[in-house]
Amino acid sequence: MHPDYLAQSAIELISAKLAHLDNEPKPTLLHCIRVGTYLYENNYPTEVVLGGYLHDIIEDSDVTHDDVVKDFGVDVAELVIANTANEDLPKSEKKQEVVNRCIAHSKNATIIMATEILDWLRHYLRENNQKELTNKIEKANIFLSQNTYQDPIFNRLENFIENHS
Repeated sequence: MHPDYLAQSAIELISAKLAHLDNEPKPTLLHCIRVGTYLYENNYPTEVVLGGYLHDIIEDSDVTHDDVVKDFGVDVAELVIANTANEDLPKSEKKQEVVNRCIAHSKNATIIMATEILDWLRHYLRENNQKELTNKIEKANIFLSQNTYQDPIFNRLENFIENHS
């Protein structure tokens, strides 16, 4: 299937599965669309774009790893899993664990994570939500201090942190 139709399928899935989060304090559906669209517009590989659109689908819905494998393949599902927080861990350990998992998984998983963090940082800056902005800056700093991969998105994230800390 053509990558554009796969991206449309991913958007349709997140729209169907994340629409119930409208009452949440953050716009998760819009966030997922922005992350995937950034990756699409910057010519990342199809599996990275799809992973960007779907990165919160397992964490925030009833969609499973097997569902993602069936619809989008193993590579996309593994990128999504790499970016899915382990809800069984204490909050104090979640950030470090998901950062470790993404870095251990692949450069592509870290590209999705960096894009996801940068999008939330921009959102919380627009909202003037200092508490969440500080929380995401902490995650970004953990990520940037351990990431050894090179990609323009990592530079964009570093520049944001330098300009807003």
